[in-house]
Amino acid sequence: MWRVYLLFVFCTLFFGCSNQGERKRETVSLSADKPVISINDKEQYANEFIRQYWDNFDYSDSTLIPMLETKKNIIISYVTELSNATLDSARLAIKWHLMDAEGSVPMHTYLAEAYKKFFYDPNSPIRDDELYIPVLEHLAASSITSEIEKTKAKTEMMQIKKNRVGESATNFLVINSAGKELELYDIDSKNTLLFFYNPGCHACEEIINELQSSVQLNKAVEGNEITVLAVYPDPDIDIWKNYQSNIPRTWINTYDKNQDIIKKRLYSIRAIPTLYLLDSDKKVILKDTDVKKIERYLSERSISN
Repeated sequence: MWRVYLLFVFCTLFFGCSNQGERKRETVSLSADKPVISINDKEQYANEFIRQYWDNFDYSDSTLIPMLETKKNIIISYVTELSNATLDSARLAIKWHLMDAEGSVPMHTYLAEAYKKFFYDPNSPIRDDELYIPVLEHLAASSITSEIEKTKAKTEMMQIKKNRVGESATNFLVINSAGKELELYDIDSKNTLLFFYNPGCHACEEIINELQSSVQLNKAVEGNEITVLAVYPDPDIDIWKNYQSNIPRTWINTYDKNQDIIKKRLYSIRAIPTLYLLDSDKKVILKDTDVKKIERYLSERSISN
Protein backbone atom coordinates (compact mmCIF):
# COMPACT_ATOMS: atom_id res chain seq x y z
CA MET A 1 0.00 0.00 0.00
CA TRP A 2 2.93 2.40 0.57
CA ARG A 3 3.63 2.39 -3.16
CA VAL A 4 0.02 3.30 -3.95
CA TYR A 5 0.07 6.10 -1.38
CA LEU A 6 3.32 7.51 -2.78
CA LEU A 7 1.88 7.30 -6.28
CA PHE A 8 -1.06 9.43 -5.20
CA VAL A 9 1.32 11.99 -3.67
CA PHE A 10 3.58 11.92 -6.71
CA CYS A 11 0.65 12.28 -9.10
CA THR A 12 -0.70 15.22 -7.12
CA LEU A 13 2.65 17.01 -7.27
CA PHE A 14 3.20 16.52 -10.99
CA PHE A 15 -0.27 16.41 -12.47
CA GLY A 16 -2.20 18.72 -10.14
CA CYS A 17 -4.67 15.95 -9.32
CA SER A 18 -7.47 16.13 -6.78
CA ASN A 19 -8.35 13.27 -4.48
CA GLN A 20 -11.76 11.89 -5.39
CA GLY A 21 -12.69 8.99 -3.15
CA GLU A 22 -11.01 5.65 -2.72
CA ARG A 23 -8.67 4.13 -5.27
CA LYS A 24 -10.43 1.89 -7.77
CA ARG A 25 -9.30 -0.02 -10.83
CA GLU A 26 -10.90 1.76 -13.73
CA THR A 27 -10.49 1.49 -17.46
CA VAL A 28 -10.57 4.33 -19.93
CA SER A 29 -12.85 2.36 -22.21
CA LEU A 30 -16.56 2.63 -21.44
CA SER A 31 -17.55 -0.23 -23.73
CA ALA A 32 -20.53 -2.08 -22.26
CA ASP A 33 -19.49 -5.42 -23.72
CA LYS A 34 -15.93 -5.21 -22.41
CA PRO A 35 -14.93 -8.57 -20.90
CA VAL A 36 -14.44 -8.77 -17.16
CA ILE A 37 -10.92 -9.82 -16.19
CA SER A 38 -10.90 -12.66 -13.70
CA ILE A 39 -7.38 -13.97 -13.29
CA ASN A 40 -5.86 -15.13 -10.03
CA ASP A 41 -2.21 -14.83 -11.05
CA LYS A 42 -1.03 -11.23 -10.41
CA GLU A 43 1.31 -11.18 -13.41
CA GLN A 44 -1.23 -12.65 -15.82
CA TYR A 45 -3.87 -10.24 -14.54
CA ALA A 46 -1.55 -7.30 -15.12
CA ASN A 47 -0.65 -8.52 -18.62
CA GLU A 48 -4.31 -8.71 -19.62
CA PHE A 49 -5.20 -5.47 -17.85
CA ILE A 50 -2.60 -3.36 -19.69
CA ARG A 51 -3.35 -5.06 -23.01
CA GLN A 52 -6.95 -3.84 -23.09
CA TYR A 53 -6.78 -0.81 -20.80
CA TRP A 54 -6.89 1.91 -23.46
CA ASP A 55 -9.42 0.20 -25.73
CA ASN A 56 -11.76 2.69 -27.42
CA PHE A 57 -9.89 5.68 -26.02
CA ASP A 58 -10.03 8.61 -28.48
CA TYR A 59 -6.39 9.66 -28.76
CA SER A 60 -7.29 12.34 -31.33
CA ASP A 61 -9.35 14.25 -28.78
CA SER A 62 -6.82 16.49 -27.02
CA THR A 63 -9.61 17.89 -24.83
CA LEU A 64 -9.34 14.63 -22.85
CA ILE A 65 -5.91 15.66 -21.51
CA PRO A 66 -7.35 17.76 -18.65
CA MET A 67 -9.53 14.77 -17.71
CA LEU A 68 -6.44 12.55 -17.51
CA GLU A 69 -4.78 15.13 -15.27
CA THR A 70 -7.80 15.45 -13.00
CA LYS A 71 -8.76 11.78 -12.64
CA LYS A 72 -5.49 10.44 -11.31
CA ASN A 73 -6.83 6.88 -10.95
CA ILE A 74 -6.75 6.52 -14.73
CA ILE A 75 -2.99 6.98 -14.90
CA ILE A 76 -2.18 5.38 -11.54
CA SER A 77 -4.11 2.17 -12.26
CA TYR A 78 -2.35 1.77 -15.59
CA VAL A 79 1.25 2.44 -14.51
CA THR A 80 0.78 0.27 -11.42
CA GLU A 81 -0.21 -2.71 -13.55
CA LEU A 82 2.65 -1.98 -15.97
CA SER A 83 4.96 -2.48 -12.99
CA ASN A 84 3.17 -5.74 -12.08
CA ALA A 85 3.19 -7.16 -15.61
CA THR A 86 5.95 -9.16 -17.25
CA LEU A 87 8.64 -6.91 -18.68
CA ASP A 88 8.03 -7.96 -22.28
CA SER A 89 4.29 -7.34 -21.98
CA ALA A 90 4.82 -3.96 -20.34
CA ARG A 91 7.33 -2.83 -22.97
CA LEU A 92 4.99 -3.85 -25.79
CA ALA A 93 2.01 -2.13 -24.18
CA ILE A 94 3.96 1.13 -23.78
CA LYS A 95 5.13 1.10 -27.41
CA TRP A 96 1.65 0.40 -28.78
CA HIS A 97 0.17 3.03 -26.48
CA LEU A 98 2.48 5.75 -27.83
CA MET A 99 2.08 4.58 -31.42
CA ASP A 100 -1.72 4.82 -31.06
CA ALA A 101 -1.30 8.41 -29.82
CA GLU A 102 0.77 9.56 -32.81
CA GLY A 103 -2.34 10.95 -34.51
CA SER A 104 -2.41 13.82 -31.99
CA VAL A 105 0.79 15.69 -31.16
CA PRO A 106 -0.60 17.16 -27.89
CA MET A 107 -1.83 13.74 -26.66
CA HIS A 108 1.39 12.02 -27.74
CA THR A 109 3.49 14.65 -25.95
CA TYR A 110 1.36 14.43 -22.81
CA LEU A 111 1.59 10.64 -22.57
CA ALA A 112 5.33 10.60 -23.25
CA GLU A 113 5.85 13.15 -20.46
CA ALA A 114 3.63 11.13 -18.13
CA TYR A 115 5.76 8.05 -18.70
CA LYS A 116 8.88 10.10 -18.03
CA LYS A 117 7.51 11.43 -14.75
CA PHE A 118 6.50 7.99 -13.49
CA PHE A 119 9.35 5.83 -14.73
CA TYR A 120 12.32 8.19 -15.07
CA ASP A 121 11.92 10.96 -12.52
CA PRO A 122 14.21 10.23 -9.53
CA ASN A 123 11.43 11.17 -7.09
CA SER A 124 8.90 8.71 -8.48
CA PRO A 125 8.23 5.71 -6.20
CA ILE A 126 7.94 3.41 -9.24
CA ARG A 127 10.86 4.75 -11.29
CA ASP A 128 12.06 1.98 -13.57
CA ASP A 129 14.63 2.44 -16.33
CA GLU A 130 13.53 -0.76 -18.05
CA LEU A 131 10.03 0.66 -18.49
CA TYR A 132 11.33 3.99 -19.71
CA ILE A 133 13.61 2.50 -22.37
CA PRO A 134 10.68 1.61 -24.70
CA VAL A 135 9.49 5.22 -24.41
CA LEU A 136 12.90 6.49 -25.53
CA GLU A 137 13.08 3.89 -28.29
CA HIS A 138 9.71 5.06 -29.57
CA LEU A 139 10.62 8.76 -29.41
CA ALA A 140 13.89 8.12 -31.25
CA ALA A 141 12.03 6.45 -34.12
CA SER A 142 8.65 8.20 -34.21
CA SER A 143 7.67 10.12 -37.33
CA ILE A 144 6.16 12.95 -35.28
CA THR A 145 9.13 13.73 -33.04
CA SER A 146 11.57 16.44 -34.12
CA GLU A 147 15.25 15.81 -34.82
CA ILE A 148 16.10 17.59 -31.57
CA GLU A 149 13.73 15.30 -29.65
CA LYS A 150 15.16 12.24 -31.39
CA THR A 151 18.73 13.26 -30.49
CA LYS A 152 17.74 13.89 -26.88
CA ALA A 153 16.01 10.51 -26.66
CA LYS A 154 19.05 8.72 -28.10
CA THR A 155 21.37 10.50 -25.66
CA GLU A 156 19.17 9.61 -22.68
CA MET A 157 18.89 6.03 -23.91
CA MET A 158 22.67 5.69 -24.16
CA GLN A 159 23.03 6.81 -20.55
CA ILE A 160 20.10 4.83 -19.16
CA LYS A 161 21.37 1.60 -20.69
CA LYS A 162 24.54 1.73 -18.60
CA ASN A 163 24.69 -0.67 -15.64
CA ARG A 164 21.37 -2.34 -16.40
CA VAL A 165 19.97 -5.08 -14.17
CA GLY A 166 21.72 -8.35 -14.98
CA GLU A 167 24.76 -6.67 -16.50
CA SER A 168 28.20 -6.16 -14.94
CA ALA A 169 28.56 -2.87 -13.10
CA THR A 170 31.19 -0.45 -14.38
CA ASN A 171 34.41 -0.54 -12.39
CA PHE A 172 35.81 2.66 -10.86
CA LEU A 173 38.65 3.83 -8.62
CA VAL A 174 38.07 5.60 -5.29
CA ILE A 175 40.05 6.60 -2.18
CA ASN A 176 39.00 5.20 1.19
CA SER A 177 39.13 6.88 4.62
CA ALA A 178 42.66 5.52 5.16
CA GLY A 179 43.85 7.27 2.00
CA LYS A 180 44.27 4.06 0.01
CA GLU A 181 43.10 3.45 -3.53
CA LEU A 182 40.29 0.94 -3.98
CA GLU A 183 38.47 -0.35 -7.03
CA LEU A 184 34.89 -1.56 -6.96
CA TYR A 185 36.03 -4.98 -8.17
CA ASP A 186 38.53 -5.25 -5.29
CA ILE A 187 35.63 -5.83 -2.91
CA ASP A 188 35.20 -9.54 -2.20
CA SER A 189 31.64 -9.90 -0.98
CA LYS A 190 28.50 -11.91 -1.77
CA ASN A 191 26.72 -8.60 -2.31
CA THR A 192 27.84 -5.00 -2.60
CA LEU A 193 25.57 -2.04 -1.92
CA LEU A 194 26.71 1.09 -3.75
CA PHE A 195 25.61 4.25 -1.98
CA PHE A 196 26.33 7.44 -3.92
CA TYR A 197 25.90 10.38 -1.54
CA ASN A 198 26.76 13.98 -0.67
CA PRO A 199 27.72 14.92 2.91
CA GLY A 200 24.96 16.74 4.69
CA CYS A 201 22.25 16.36 2.05
CA HIS A 202 18.92 15.81 3.81
CA ALA A 203 17.83 12.89 1.62
CA CYS A 204 21.23 11.22 2.10
CA GLU A 205 20.95 11.50 5.87
CA GLU A 206 17.49 9.94 5.71
CA ILE A 207 18.84 6.99 3.71
CA ILE A 208 21.80 6.58 6.06
CA ASN A 209 19.42 6.44 9.02
CA GLU A 210 17.12 4.05 7.19
CA LEU A 211 20.00 1.73 6.30
CA GLN A 212 21.37 1.88 9.84
CA SER A 213 17.94 0.96 11.21
CA SER A 214 17.46 -1.96 8.82
CA VAL A 215 17.51 -5.26 10.67
CA GLN A 216 18.01 -7.24 7.46
CA LEU A 217 20.89 -5.07 6.27
CA ASN A 218 22.71 -5.00 9.61
CA LYS A 219 22.38 -8.76 9.91
CA ALA A 220 23.78 -9.18 6.39
CA VAL A 221 26.69 -6.80 7.11
CA GLU A 222 27.53 -8.58 10.36
CA GLY A 223 27.38 -11.95 8.61
CA ASN A 224 29.69 -10.75 5.80
CA GLU A 225 26.84 -11.24 3.34
CA ILE A 226 26.98 -7.67 2.07
CA THR A 227 29.45 -4.78 1.93
CA VAL A 228 28.23 -1.20 1.85
CA LEU A 229 30.43 1.02 -0.33
CA ALA A 230 29.63 4.70 0.28
CA VAL A 231 30.93 6.88 -2.55
CA TYR A 232 31.18 10.68 -2.60
CA PRO A 233 31.44 11.57 -6.31
CA ASP A 234 32.00 15.35 -6.08
CA PRO A 235 35.22 17.41 -5.76
CA ASP A 236 35.13 19.10 -2.32
CA ILE A 237 37.21 16.62 -0.31
CA ASP A 238 37.26 18.75 2.87
CA ILE A 239 33.48 18.40 3.15
CA TRP A 240 33.86 14.63 2.78
CA LYS A 241 36.63 14.45 5.42
CA ASN A 242 34.62 16.46 7.93
CA TYR A 243 31.60 14.21 7.42
CA GLN A 244 33.31 10.84 7.94
CA SER A 245 32.04 10.37 11.49
CA ASN A 246 28.48 10.30 10.11
CA ILE A 247 29.15 7.20 8.03
CA PRO A 248 28.90 3.86 9.91
CA ARG A 249 32.28 2.29 10.60
CA THR A 250 31.06 -1.03 9.18
CA TRP A 251 30.78 0.62 5.76
CA ILE A 252 33.61 1.45 3.36
CA ASN A 253 33.59 5.24 3.01
CA THR A 254 35.25 6.62 -0.14
CA TYR A 255 35.50 9.55 -2.53
CA ASP A 256 36.13 9.73 -6.24
CA LYS A 257 39.43 11.64 -6.45
CA ASN A 258 39.22 12.27 -10.20
CA GLN A 259 35.40 12.59 -10.37
CA ASP A 260 35.40 9.94 -13.10
CA ILE A 261 31.95 8.72 -12.08
CA ILE A 262 30.43 12.12 -12.90
CA LYS A 263 32.78 13.42 -15.62
CA LYS A 264 32.80 10.19 -17.60
CA ARG A 265 29.16 9.49 -16.74
CA LEU A 266 30.00 5.98 -15.61
CA TYR A 267 26.72 5.68 -13.74
CA SER A 268 23.28 7.17 -14.27
CA ILE A 269 23.02 9.32 -11.14
CA ARG A 270 20.00 11.54 -11.72
CA ALA A 271 19.68 12.47 -8.06
CA ILE A 272 21.62 12.05 -4.83
CA PRO A 273 21.43 9.66 -3.05
CA THR A 274 21.44 6.73 -5.46
CA LEU A 275 21.60 3.04 -4.51
CA TYR A 276 22.74 0.03 -6.56
CA LEU A 277 22.76 -3.56 -5.29
CA LEU A 278 25.34 -5.89 -6.88
CA ASP A 279 26.00 -9.62 -6.61
CA SER A 280 29.34 -11.35 -5.95
CA ASP A 281 30.38 -10.94 -9.59
CA LYS A 282 29.41 -7.25 -9.49
CA LYS A 283 26.38 -7.80 -11.69
CA VAL A 284 23.53 -5.39 -11.04
CA ILE A 285 20.65 -6.85 -9.04
CA LEU A 286 18.81 -3.62 -8.26
CA LYS A 287 19.43 -0.30 -10.02
CA ASP A 288 18.59 3.13 -8.61
CA THR A 289 16.69 1.30 -5.90
CA ASP A 290 15.40 1.99 -2.38
CA VAL A 291 15.90 0.49 1.06
CA LYS A 292 12.63 -1.46 1.09
CA LYS A 293 13.51 -3.27 -2.14
CA ILE A 294 16.95 -4.08 -0.77
CA GLU A 295 15.41 -5.43 2.43
CA ARG A 296 12.94 -7.50 0.39
CA TYR A 297 15.77 -8.99 -1.64
CA LEU A 298 17.81 -9.85 1.46
CA SER A 299 14.75 -11.33 3.18
CA GLU A 300 13.83 -13.49 0.17
CA ARG A 301 17.43 -14.62 -0.21
CA SER A 302 17.57 -15.58 3.46
CA ILE A 303 14.38 -17.63 3.15
CA SER A 304 15.63 -19.39 -0.01
CA ASN A 305 18.86 -20.33 1.70
